[in-house]
Amino acid sequence: MAEKEIISSQNKKIFSIRKKLIFIFSVIIMTLGLLQTALESYIIRTAIEEEAIVYLQDRAVDLAELISIRIHTLSRFVEYVAMSPEMKDPKTSPEAKTTFLQQEMKYQPLLMTLDFVDVNGIRYLPSGGTINISDRSWIQTALKGKLSISEPVKSRTGKGIAITISVPVYDNAANSIGVILAAIPAKTLSKIIDDILIGETGDCYILGKTGTTIAEKDFSLVENFENSIEQAKTDPSVRDMADFEKRAIESDDPIIGYYTWDGDEYISASAKIANTGWTIFPNLTTYELFSAISSLRRNLFVIGLIGFLIGAVITAITAQSITKPLNQTVRILQDISEGAGDLTTTLPAIGGEEIANLSRYFNLTIAKIRSSIIIVSDTASTLQKVAEDLSSNMNHTSDTVNKIGIDVDGIKTQVISQASSVTQTASSLEQMRRAIESLHINIETQSANVSESSSAIEEMVANVHSVNSILVENAKRIAKLQEKSVQVKDNASKSAILMQEISVQSDGLLDATNVIQHIASQTNLLAMNAAIEAAHAGDAGKGFAVVADEIRKLAEESSAQGKQISTVLKNLKANIDEVANDEDKAQKLCEETYNLTTEVKQQEDIIMNAMQEQTAGSGAVLQSMTDINEITVEVKAGASEMMTGSTEVTKEMQKLTEISALMTDSMDEMTAGAIQIGKAIDEVNEITQQTKNNIEILVTEVDKFKIM
Repeated sequence: MAEKEIISSQNKKIFSIRKKLIFIFSVIIMTLGLLQTALESYIIRTAIEEEAIVYLQDRAVDLAELISIRIHTLSRFVEYVAMSPEMKDPKTSPEAKTTFLQQEMKYQPLLMTLDFVDVNGIRYLPSGGTINISDRSWIQTALKGKLSISEPVKSRTGKGIAITISVPVYDNAANSIGVILAAIPAKTLSKIIDDILIGETGDCYILGKTGTTIAEKDFSLVENFENSIEQAKTDPSVRDMADFEKRAIESDDPIIGYYTWDGDEYISASAKIANTGWTIFPNLTTYELFSAISSLRRNLFVIGLIGFLIGAVITAITAQSITKPLNQTVRILQDISEGAGDLTTTLPAIGGEEIANLSRYFNLTIAKIRSSIIIVSDTASTLQKVAEDLSSNMNHTSDTVNKIGIDVDGIKTQVISQASSVTQTASSLEQMRRAIESLHINIETQSANVSESSSAIEEMVANVHSVNSILVENAKRIAKLQEKSVQVKDNASKSAILMQEISVQSDGLLDATNVIQHIASQTNLLAMNAAIEAAHAGDAGKGFAVVADEIRKLAEESSAQGKQISTVLKNLKANIDEVANDEDKAQKLCEETYNLTTEVKQQEDIIMNAMQEQTAGSGAVLQSMTDINEITVEVKAGASEMMTGSTEVTKEMQKLTEISALMTDSMDEMTAGAIQIGKAIDEVNEITQQTKNNIEILVTEVDKFKIM
C-alpha cells in the first residue's frame, strides 16, 4: 500500500527542480530590480523635494525683501518731502503745497500723483479741483500720525488702479496739518515680478492682507481684484490653493505647501513683505520638479529588465547542470524500487562537486544495504528455528503459573479476615480518644476565656487609673487656659485701639500720594513747554529737547507710580478697616471662650469624682476573677493526664492496624503479580507466534533482492 502511494505521488510531480530554480532566481532578480528602482527613485525624489523647498523659501524671502526695499524707498522719499519747510509751514496754502509737490514728483518717476490732503480729508488736485477722500481708511490712519500703504484701489481721479502711500505732515510745533498722498500705478508692482522666473515655468504673485491679488503676471487678475479665498466658497476647484494662501497670510513665518490648480499640482512657498502685511508666493509645478525622475525611472527599468534576462539565462544553464546528475540518480533508484531490486548497481562518481559526492555516498549506502541484507538473510534462518523452540517452552510455563495463582488466593482470604478484626478494635479506641480530646479542648477553652477575662479586667482597672491621672492633668491645664484667656482678652482690646490709629494715619498717606501726582503733572507740563521751546530753537535746542523729553517721560512714570501707590493705599485702608471690624469680633469671642472654659472646669471635677468610685469597684471584681482562674488550672491538669493515656493506647492500635494493612496489601500485590505473570506468559506466547510468522515473511522479502 505504501509503495503504491509513493509511486502515485511521483507520477503527480509536474514541477521539476530545474523549473523551481529558474522561477525562484527570476523572482529574486526581478524583486531586487524593482526594489532598487523604487528606492533610488524615492531617494532622488526626496533630495529634489528638499532642495526645492529650501530654494523656494529662500527665493520667497529674497523677493519679499526686494519689494520691501522698493516700497521703503518710495516711503522715505515721501517722508523726506513731508519734512521740507514748505510742507511744515502752516501758513502755506494747500494749493501752494500741491504745486510744490508737483515739482518734487519729478525726482521720483515711479510716482503717478503726489497730492496734499488737509486734516478734513480734502484732497487738492494740481488742476485746482478738490476731492473729499476722508472716508479712505489709509487717509484716516495717516491723519492719526501713522504712515499707511494701501493695496491697489480704483482712483477717484479716473487714472486707473493705483497703490497709495500716505504720510502725515506736521508743523514746527509737531501738530498734524495734513497728509501727503503719493500714488504709483498698480501695474508697477506686477512689472517688478514679471521678470522673475522660478525654474523654467514657475512664477510668483503677491496677495494683500485679505487674499486679494495685488501683483500678478496676468494683470487682469489685479484689475478684477481676484480673491481665491472668497472664490473657494463657491468654487471647489480652487479650494486647495485658497487653503494654502489663507494659512500663509495668517502665518508670520515662511511656509511651504502643495495645491492643485487648473489641473496641475504646484509646490509653493510664502514670505511676508515687511511694513505692508502683504505676502509673496513663488511657485513651481511638481511636473517640472520631478520630470527628471520619470526619465531616470525608465532607464532604471530598462537596465533591470536586461539584468533580469541575463540572470534568467544564467539560472537556466546552472539549473540544467545541477539537475542532470539528479535525473540519472532518479532513474537508477526507480529501477531498484520498481524493477528486480538489483543492489549491485552503482552510480558514476566523476568530479569533486556536491553531485559527485552524492553519487559516492549513494554507492557506499547501497553497498552497506547489500551487506545488511546478506546478514539479515543468514540471521533470519537461525531465528526461525529459535522461534519454534521458544513457542514449545512457553506453553509449559503458562500451566505452572496458573497453579501458583490458585495457592495465593487461599492465603489472601485468611489475611483479610484478621485485618477486619483489628480494624473494628481500633475504631472503638479512636471513639474513646476523641471523647477525651473533646473534653480537654472544652477545658482549655474555659481556661483561656477565664484568663482573657482576668486580663481584660486588669486592663480596665489600669485604664481607670490612667483616665483619673489624665483628668488631674486636664484640671491643671484648664486653670492655665483661664489665665491665658484673660490675657488674650486684654491683648484683643489693645489691638483694636492700634488698628483704629493705623486707619487714621492711612488717610494721611492718601493725601501724600495726591500731592505726588500733582507734582508729576506739573513736571510733565513743564517738560512739554521745554520741548516746544527746544523745537523753536532749531538745531541749537536739540540737546535740550532730549533732556526735556526724558524729564517728560520721568514725570509720566512718576504720575503712573503715584496712581499705583494711591490704589494700593486705598486697598490697604479697606483691609485695615476690615481687620478693625474683625478685632471687635475677636474680642467678643475671647469673652465667650473665657466663660466656656469656666464651665468645662466644673464638668471636669464631676467626672473625676465618678472615676474614683469606678476604681474601687474594679478592684473587687479583679480579686474574684483571680480565684476562678486558679480552680480552672487544676481542672485543666487532670484533663491533660487523661488525654495523654488515651493517646498512647491509640498509637499502639494504629501500629497493629498498619501491620494488618501491610499484610493485606502484600497479598493483593502477590495476587496481582500472579495474574500479571499469567497475562505476560500469554502475551509472550502470542508474541512468539507473531515473531515466528514475521521471520517467515522476512525470509521471503530478503529473497526478493539480488545481492550476489
